[in-house]
Amino acid sequence: MMSKLRLIFRYIRMCLRKHFSIHIAWNGIGFLTAIYVLTTYEDMLRCWYDDHVIPILEEFVPSPLSFIIMLLMMGVVAIDIRKKAKNRFQYSGAFAAALAIIAVVIMSYRFSGLYDYEEWLYCVSYVDLIVVMLLAYVCAYVYANVQLFMHSERKDKNAAKSSEQHILRDWPIEKAYEDILKIHDEAEKVARELEDLERRKTWSLAITARWGAGKTSFMNLIIKKISEKEFDILYFNPRDCKSYQSIQEDFFNELASLLSKYNSRCSSVMKDYMASLQLIDNRGIVEKLLNFYKIWNKASLRGNIKETFSRLHKKVLVLIDDFDRLSKEEIMEVLKLIDSNAAFNNLIFLTAYDKEQVNKALGSQYQTEEACFVDKFFDIEYSLPTRPYYMLAHFLMDKLTKMLHADEAEKQAIHNSVNQNYHTYRSYLPTIRDIKRFVNMMVLDYEHVRGEVILEEYLLLHLIKYKYPDRFNEIHKSKYTETRSLFGNNKTLYLKKEFDNLDVYPVLKLLFPEEESSNGNTYRHIYDASSFEYYFANQVFGSMKVRDMIKIFNGDFEAACSMIDSWIVDDKKREDLIDFMGSKDMDGFADGSLFLRYAKIIAYLASKRPNNRAFWLFVSVMNLENLNGYDRKYKLEMDKYEKQLLDIIKDSSNGPDFQLLQQLHMRYKTQDLKEDENVIKDKDIWPVLKKAFLDRLEKDSVCNETMRMLSSCRGSMNEQGKVLLDDDCASAMRMEIEKNQGYYIANFVRLGRSSSNADFNSIKCEPFWDQIFSNAKSMESFIVSCKGKGLKGGNVAYNFWQIFKANDFKEIEFMGQGNVQKKIDNEMKEEIKMLDELKNIQVKVEDVPDDLSSMADNEKENWCKLLKELLDVLDNLSLNISFKGKIKNEIHRKYTDCTIRH
Repeated sequence: MMSKLRLIFRYIRMCLRKHFSIHIAWNGIGFLTAIYVLTTYEDMLRCWYDDHVIPILEEFVPSPLSFIIMLLMMGVVAIDIRKKAKNRFQYSGAFAAALAIIAVVIMSYRFSGLYDYEEWLYCVSYVDLIVVMLLAYVCAYVYANVQLFMHSERKDKNAAKSSEQHILRDWPIEKAYEDILKIHDEAEKVARELEDLERRKTWSLAITARWGAGKTSFMNLIIKKISEKEFDILYFNPRDCKSYQSIQEDFFNELASLLSKYNSRCSSVMKDYMASLQLIDNRGIVEKLLNFYKIWNKASLRGNIKETFSRLHKKVLVLIDDFDRLSKEEIMEVLKLIDSNAAFNNLIFLTAYDKEQVNKALGSQYQTEEACFVDKFFDIEYSLPTRPYYMLAHFLMDKLTKMLHADEAEKQAIHNSVNQNYHTYRSYLPTIRDIKRFVNMMVLDYEHVRGEVILEEYLLLHLIKYKYPDRFNEIHKSKYTETRSLFGNNKTLYLKKEFDNLDVYPVLKLLFPEEESSNGNTYRHIYDASSFEYYFANQVFGSMKVRDMIKIFNGDFEAACSMIDSWIVDDKKREDLIDFMGSKDMDGFADGSLFLRYAKIIAYLASKRPNNRAFWLFVSVMNLENLNGYDRKYKLEMDKYEKQLLDIIKDSSNGPDFQLLQQLHMRYKTQDLKEDENVIKDKDIWPVLKKAFLDRLEKDSVCNETMRMLSSCRGSMNEQGKVLLDDDCASAMRMEIEKNQGYYIANFVRLGRSSSNADFNSIKCEPFWDQIFSNAKSMESFIVSCKGKGLKGGNVAYNFWQIFKANDFKEIEFMGQGNVQKKIDNEMKEEIKMLDELKNIQVKVEDVPDDLSSMADNEKENWCKLLKELLDVLDNLSLNISFKGKIKNEIHRKYTDCTIRH
């Protein structure tokens, strides 16, 4: 409430300020005039009112209808005022003043007792209601203006605050405290020079510097340093003129306006002078009709103007800014003023420009090798002093940090980028204006990818975007980058060598380092093909955002697990999360609690989805070499640390089949992992895994999961390096198989591998049969029993076993001999027929005598013919097993012996 009252009082004060004075003055004059007329001619007006208005009003007779009409009028007025207030309707001040006067007059006569008034309801008359409606509009006018002021105040305050937060204004400075380049002392020197200049002549001073170096700011500081008692200042910007032909006319008009306070004839003299210069036509109507030309004495008029200037107790300082933004024609018109037409004594021209830009505007016609064409028009040239770039660099780092609301890590990244690439920033951002525009571009772009990109690389890329936007687009189109992988699976981008003479090549080398320069971690770097697009689109599409994934490091661990659970059901999100966790530097955490949270998240993630990358991430957080020194750095207690990780990976809710434990145990048994190198040992894992298997087997008997879990129940390794099943687990499995024969026998025969071509595959059996059943004889007895019981899969298992034995207990390979799965579905009947044929061929081959030397030639020839026929039949059989090879070898041996002896 108090704040609103303060705003209202502030509004009243604002109404009394200078920029409201004219508006209030005219309204006040009108109001006072009306009051004056009413009071001075009151008797006359009242007589007219009595003679002409009262007779009409006397005819009014109150009735229920008039009562209702007045009530409706009040309702319409109320609705109208409410609607206008809602739309912030702005009432006319004159309208409100007129209503107020009418209301005051009516009220004064209402209580004068001179007239009788018809009552509307009780003591309230119709006239009272009219006054109320008039005053309601007056109050609405006051309320609307107060609301407008309060709204504009809030809007300006919020706009200033928002602008300060999001946009760095590229405005010239006006105060010394804004002077980051410390040029106010130089400005004071120039101001003293201006004060000391001789009054008897015209002076023209030039301040030269490149675009964006602060010329206008320097001029503003000069103005602050000069005394108002010594100078009248005329601000003239030729760009505001309608055309270049009107530049001189506009200048002399503004000059005349400035001098009119010293000489009343100055305006007419100046017009005559402009006419003498043929800038305007100053003839009167009669002169034009008579085609009469007045002859002006230009020298006399110039003398009059000079006399006016000489009588001034002040110098006239003309400020011409943006001179280097003018066109060729505009520049020439300004130079005419400075050099001749406005060359009056006691007049000083102060101009700022970039020589290079002025030369470009003038073109080759006015260019000389020795000097800039415009130099001859200025008496004094002051080149804006340069400052060490570290002052600009400090300004850049400070503004980037503040405008981006950078945290400590981002602040450090900004300082590292600027300090380590100091000369690059100096080349790309040489002026204050460049820095401000670059910061604004960064503010607009970076917010959407904060945390999703490497800030140092983002800054360097935006240097190119700022100075060479075409190059930026070409980088986006991969014109300068390539991958160096024959198979296209390399995600790292490298710089093409043929562009080493490119203007942006030094920056590109920093963004796309050579292969030997990379540290192996490409996560969210610009040279990572998967994140390359983020640097250009300023959005993250199709991937999880770092700002979302970083949340798992905050809050309690259960909440983090819930988030992980919601993400890992999606393959892409799971891979993004693993990439994110893999990008973390174990040595880079601020304290031990964050590292412990990291290790626990890795353990949980690996327990849930123990794919190859998640598994090796977990191995990295339990490797003793990686953890070396963490007892001091993170105050890590290894026993407690080991227990926390074990609790997570042993928690059955993370996966009832303990896939992570299985992988760890298998790696320990195959010596891929060594117990003495890791904080978690196999002795911590195996009892849990064994118990889980036995419990699951007891609960679910023989099924897919128990058979899969069995594969990880490794107990020892034989001399040939083969890992053997744990005896207890194998025995328990056999007992369950004996009790539940159907599942095992139905799934005993299977495809050997996944294949893109159904005709190229193999057929194999359950791989641990020999360890479960101890030997082939027991296994065969089990299969025969199942076949005899008519169990599903019994026939195919029996047929397979016969061929499997004939193949020396090896997988049966098929290479383009028909759909392999269909062979299994057909119970391998065709293959059994071919096995039977092989057996028949074997019998016939065995019937061929080993010694054919004592036989007659024709008899030997018959045996040779038989062997050849058997070999042809054998070659036509598509069952390629060891048994077939043995028969073939025997045929070749006997056939060779027969032919040699023959």
